[in-house]
Amino acid sequence: LHRERPDDPTVITERAETEHLLARLPLHARLRPGREDDAFSMALGHARAAAEGYRRLGGRVELGRVTETMGRLETSRGRYERAAELLDAALSISRELGDVIGLARATAALAELYSAAGRPSEALAALRDSVAYNVDKGSPLGLAVNRRALEQLRQVITSDPRTSAPLLRAVREVDASLGEAERLLG
Repeated sequence: LHRERPDDPTVITERAETEHLLARLPLHARLRPGREDDAFSMALGHARAAAEGYRRLGGRVELGRVTETMGRLETSRGRYERAAELLDAALSISRELGDVIGLARATAALAELYSAAGRPSEALAALRDSVAYNVDKGSPLGLAVNRRALEQLRQVITSDPRTSAPLLRAVREVDASLGEAERLLG
């Protein structure tokens, strides 16, 4: 069926959705030790295929989400500069379209990138933005993602005895802001 109608928008959409799902798998699955880079490379191939499908259809929101996935994959590979480029592109698309969910997801991914790259101040700033976007959207699920990211970041920050007092204060401020948002949205 798919071979007979390769230009059918439904076929293109289904293929792009499937490719995006396959691209996200390494972000949620336990990868075989020593084969992580292979998994991320394959996932990026799936993400590129999904992006091409969404470009053909003019699906800008979906393209932004795939770009965010690519940024997360590059973060997982330790390719921080490329990850930052992709996440900036995803943020630009989301801002242009007024896609609050995309903004929340991309800023959360940016917080994870900065945390992984050893840039906790920027991670906290991105996390603060993501919390605000999730409140605007009314997304308790997004706030749960923010909570998980904050707890991971807090663990890294508080385990380093050289952490500055202002950075510890910033963690408490983001925690308070996130707590208020969680109370607000239930």
